[in-house]
Amino acid sequence: MKLRTKILGASIVALLCIFVIWLSLCSSERRYQGKTLRQWTTQLQVSTVEMDMKSRSEAVAALRSIGTNAIPYLLADLRYETSGLKMRAAQLSANFHFPDWAIPNNWENQNYIKEQGVLGFRALGELAAPAIPALAVLLTNGENHIQAAVVLAGFKDKAVPVLIMALKSPSKQSRHDVLFALGQIGVAARPAVPDLLNLSQQEPELRQIIGQQLQLIDRQAYLEFEFGAALPEMIRTKSIEP
Repeated sequence: MKLRTKILGASIVALLCIFVIWLSLCSSERRYQGKTLRQWTTQLQVSTVEMDMKSRSEAVAALRSIGTNAIPYLLADLRYETSGLKMRAAQLSANFHFPDWAIPNNWENQNYIKEQGVLGFRALGELAAPAIPALAVLLTNGENHIQAAVVLAGFKDKAVPVLIMALKSPSKQSRHDVLFALGQIGVAARPAVPDLLNLSQQEPELRQIIGQQLQLIDRQAYLEFEFGAALPEMIRTKSIEP
């Protein structure tokens, strides 16, 4: 019994320490209309899920008002990794039936915060363009390439040069994510076509995915990629639309 009491006491102290640190981090965040950036990104996340357009529009407007000052915090969100201590604290909270507000959701689920980073960047739109170099680093390093690729796709033509460079990343998963980002950008990604064709020769296993993205980027390039020397005859006989 004494041992259990000591463990419980130590756990409560640890929770209080983490809570104090969390409060200090919140106090340093940018604010708008009395709410912290974290509160606005949480509102954006919840309203997006619940399709509350009024609440979502309010959160987007707040983020755009905070502007480029939000970029360091949103980048930190994309890099966010929970810790073993936080996960144990969350489990302890569940075991002892602490109230839901006692432990932030992200202590158990790190994707909760990463998603807020993605949504925050999307809300900033073109205002977040200064973050492109840092996002390019995330795209080719570490475990956050998926989130970085999604955000970069939102910058359209401004992100194409760094996405082209990322096609040479040693990480196969990063290259895979870059392909989908280029496809999402569409016709503005046409400068990437030569690099996509080269990649299809270097990695034949990616040919199908590359073809799918070429359809979204440049139809003529896709037809030549798919049908090769047979394309002129197919066009002449009208078996395919140019």
